[in-house]
Amino acid sequence: MNLNHIALALIIPAFLVGQASMLERPTGKIAYTLHGEGSTLVIAIPGIGENQDQYRFMIPLLVSAGYQVATVDLRGHGESSLNWPDYSSAANGEDIVALIDELGAEAVVLVGNSIGGAASVWVAAERPDAVKGIVMINPFVEDAKLKWYEKTLYRAAFARPWGKGTWMKFYEKNYPTRRPDDFDEHLATLDAMLSRPGGYGAFNQTLWSSHARAATRIDEVKAPVKVIIGSRDPDFKNPEAEMNKLKEMFKGDGSMIEGAGHYPHVEFPSQTGEIMVKYINGVMDGTKS
Repeated sequence: MNLNHIALALIIPAFLVGQASMLERPTGKIAYTLHGEGSTLVIAIPGIGENQDQYRFMIPLLVSAGYQVATVDLRGHGESSLNWPDYSSAANGEDIVALIDELGAEAVVLVGNSIGGAASVWVAAERPDAVKGIVMINPFVEDAKLKWYEKTLYRAAFARPWGKGTWMKFYEKNYPTRRPDDFDEHLATLDAMLSRPGGYGAFNQTLWSSHARAATRIDEVKAPVKVIIGSRDPDFKNPEAEMNKLKEMFKGDGSMIEGAGHYPHVEFPSQTGEIMVKYINGVMDGTKS
């Protein structure tokens, strides 16, 4: 994919109309949207406090490369229903497994940001036959090792009634170099999502849910993994060390996006998209295994 191809794809979103649907689950509904057509389905899983529009710049790149894309909302996020009994990464992974079955997808590539990384681990372990590759963007796959006082401080910072404001301020810091032109509009959408009755409660329960159940299945992941990390992600004390740890953990590849925070696919969509599409192409044509 050359730069002209990328530039062209980035102006397509206004003309892309996805098919919005709801996946019925035993205790709620998961919102997802299908974009494009193709024999390979790319499932894009957002992080905590986000919605499926997080992948708005990746959709045209992936569709133009010949892939069908399903963007999803986590439990209690976006258009998905509220009041779930479990908000863990494993539970969200179970929803993705159900989506694969619902769509009858036989070839799937998972793209997971933040908590979406741990959810992808669960899906890959559950459906090794279908999952052909994984792209993890600034992922969390294990529980953070916090000291007791750090956990206490974080819980206090995100408690009501000021917790939503704390998160919104922290969210803005995840774009240390540049913000997309539609940043204010997207931020307002996230604020509305968290402000609806039950919205912040769902976010908070997701924030403090454990990745432990998904982490026990890391060794079951057989699909090739690509790790993409922003060099200025405030979530990691040492982003490069985090990338190297994840590469070793999954015996995978890694790419550092210089200057990017927690959302390099939004902050630097052309660069991140080129890496992502090249990797997925390699997985599907057999040159990356």
